[in-house]
Amino acid sequence: MKTSYMLKNLMLIGRNREWLSSDISLNEKLRYYPEFLITYLRLASTQEKYIRYFGHKFYYDNPATPFNLQNYPYEITHKILRHMKITPKRALDIGGNIGQFPLTLAAVIPKIKVDALEPNGDIFKILQQNSKDF
Repeated sequence: MKTSYMLKNLMLIGRNREWLSSDISLNEKLRYYPEFLITYLRLASTQEKYIRYFGHKFYYDNPATPFNLQNYPYEITHKILRHMKITPKRALDIGGNIGQFPLTLAAVIPKIKVDALEPNGDIFKILQQNSKDF
Protein backbone atom coordinates (compact mmCIF):
# COMPACT_ATOMS: atom_id res chain seq x y z
CA MET A 1 0.00 0.00 0.00
CA LYS A 2 1.32 3.44 -0.89
CA THR A 3 2.56 5.56 1.99
CA SER A 4 0.69 8.65 0.74
CA TYR A 5 -2.61 6.71 0.72
CA MET A 6 -2.02 5.56 4.30
CA LEU A 7 -1.15 9.10 5.43
CA LYS A 8 -4.31 10.52 3.84
CA ASN A 9 -6.39 7.93 5.69
CA LEU A 10 -4.69 8.75 8.99
CA MET A 11 -5.41 12.47 8.42
CA LEU A 12 -9.04 11.60 7.67
CA ILE A 13 -9.31 9.70 10.96
CA GLY A 14 -7.82 12.69 12.81
CA ARG A 15 -10.22 15.12 11.14
CA ASN A 16 -13.21 13.00 12.06
CA ARG A 17 -11.99 12.56 15.62
CA GLU A 18 -11.86 16.36 15.83
CA TRP A 19 -15.43 16.57 14.46
CA LEU A 20 -16.70 14.06 17.04
CA SER A 21 -15.17 16.07 19.88
CA SER A 22 -16.40 19.42 18.48
CA ASP A 23 -19.13 21.60 19.97
CA ILE A 24 -21.66 20.44 17.36
CA SER A 25 -24.72 19.02 19.09
CA LEU A 26 -25.00 15.26 19.46
CA ASN A 27 -28.33 15.32 17.59
CA GLU A 28 -26.71 17.01 14.60
CA LYS A 29 -23.87 14.48 14.60
CA LEU A 30 -26.25 11.54 14.85
CA ARG A 31 -28.35 12.82 11.93
CA TYR A 32 -25.44 12.17 9.61
CA TYR A 33 -25.03 8.45 10.33
CA PRO A 34 -28.20 6.97 8.79
CA GLU A 35 -27.39 8.61 5.45
CA PHE A 36 -23.77 7.57 5.82
CA LEU A 37 -24.83 3.92 6.25
CA ILE A 38 -27.32 4.10 3.35
CA THR A 39 -24.60 5.57 1.13
CA TYR A 40 -22.23 2.66 1.70
CA LEU A 41 -25.00 0.08 1.36
CA ARG A 42 -25.99 1.71 -1.96
CA LEU A 43 -22.37 1.67 -3.12
CA ALA A 44 -21.97 -2.00 -2.21
CA SER A 45 -25.21 -3.09 -3.87
CA THR A 46 -25.59 -0.83 -6.92
CA GLN A 47 -22.20 0.89 -7.32
CA GLU A 48 -24.03 4.27 -7.28
CA LYS A 49 -21.74 6.87 -5.77
CA TYR A 50 -23.77 9.65 -4.17
CA ILE A 51 -24.71 10.88 -0.73
CA ARG A 52 -27.39 13.34 0.35
CA TYR A 53 -25.43 16.46 1.25
CA PHE A 54 -27.33 19.56 2.36
CA GLY A 55 -30.50 18.03 0.92
CA HIS A 56 -29.08 17.36 -2.56
CA LYS A 57 -27.54 14.38 -4.29
CA PHE A 58 -23.78 14.79 -4.09
CA TYR A 59 -21.85 12.50 -6.43
CA TYR A 60 -18.33 11.39 -5.60
CA ASP A 61 -15.47 9.45 -7.15
CA ASN A 62 -13.75 8.08 -4.05
CA PRO A 63 -15.42 5.80 -1.44
CA ALA A 64 -13.78 7.83 1.36
CA THR A 65 -15.64 11.00 0.34
CA PRO A 66 -18.81 10.43 2.43
CA PHE A 67 -16.62 9.87 5.49
CA ASN A 68 -14.66 13.02 4.60
CA LEU A 69 -17.78 15.17 4.12
CA GLN A 70 -18.87 14.48 7.67
CA ASN A 71 -16.37 17.01 9.05
CA TYR A 72 -16.37 19.44 6.14
CA PRO A 73 -19.15 21.89 7.18
CA TYR A 74 -17.60 22.17 10.63
CA GLU A 75 -14.18 22.95 9.15
CA ILE A 76 -15.62 25.61 6.83
CA THR A 77 -17.73 27.33 9.50
CA HIS A 78 -15.43 27.00 12.52
CA LYS A 79 -11.96 27.15 10.98
CA ILE A 80 -12.45 29.55 8.07
CA LEU A 81 -15.62 31.66 8.18
CA ARG A 82 -15.66 32.53 11.87
CA HIS A 83 -12.22 34.15 11.52
CA MET A 84 -13.35 36.47 8.71
CA LYS A 85 -14.37 40.03 9.53
CA ILE A 86 -17.10 40.09 6.88
CA THR A 87 -19.16 37.39 5.25
CA PRO A 88 -17.89 36.88 1.71
CA LYS A 89 -20.23 37.55 -1.23
CA ARG A 90 -18.03 35.83 -3.79
CA ALA A 91 -15.37 33.10 -3.69
CA LEU A 92 -12.98 31.50 -6.14
CA ASP A 93 -12.15 27.82 -5.71
CA ILE A 94 -9.12 26.88 -7.78
CA GLY A 95 -8.99 23.11 -8.07
CA GLY A 96 -12.69 22.75 -7.27
CA ASN A 97 -12.52 18.95 -7.38
CA ILE A 98 -16.06 17.52 -7.12
CA GLY A 99 -17.44 20.63 -5.43
CA GLN A 100 -17.16 20.00 -1.69
CA PHE A 101 -16.00 23.54 -0.89
CA PRO A 102 -18.32 25.52 -3.21
CA LEU A 103 -21.40 23.49 -2.25
CA THR A 104 -20.65 23.76 1.46
CA LEU A 105 -20.18 27.53 1.10
CA ALA A 106 -23.45 27.78 -0.85
CA ALA A 107 -25.26 25.89 1.90
CA VAL A 108 -23.74 27.95 4.71
CA ILE A 109 -23.89 31.35 2.93
CA PRO A 110 -26.97 31.09 0.67
CA LYS A 111 -26.37 34.28 -1.37
CA ILE A 112 -22.68 33.67 -2.09
CA LYS A 113 -21.48 33.31 -5.67
CA VAL A 114 -18.71 30.74 -6.09
CA ASP A 115 -16.58 30.21 -9.17
CA ALA A 116 -14.88 26.82 -9.23
CA LEU A 117 -12.11 25.86 -11.63
CA GLU A 118 -11.27 22.19 -12.17
CA PRO A 119 -8.77 21.19 -14.88
CA ASN A 120 -9.39 17.41 -14.72
CA GLY A 121 -12.13 16.66 -17.27
CA ASP A 122 -13.41 13.52 -15.50
CA ILE A 123 -13.64 15.29 -12.14
CA PHE A 124 -15.11 18.40 -13.81
CA LYS A 125 -18.08 16.29 -15.00
CA ILE A 126 -18.81 15.32 -11.38
CA LEU A 127 -18.43 18.98 -10.32
CA GLN A 128 -20.96 20.01 -12.98
CA GLN A 129 -23.37 17.31 -11.85
CA ASN A 130 -23.03 18.37 -8.18
CA SER A 131 -23.42 22.09 -8.85
CA LYS A 132 -26.39 22.03 -11.22
CA ASP A 133 -28.83 23.01 -8.43
CA PHE A 134 -26.69 25.92 -7.20
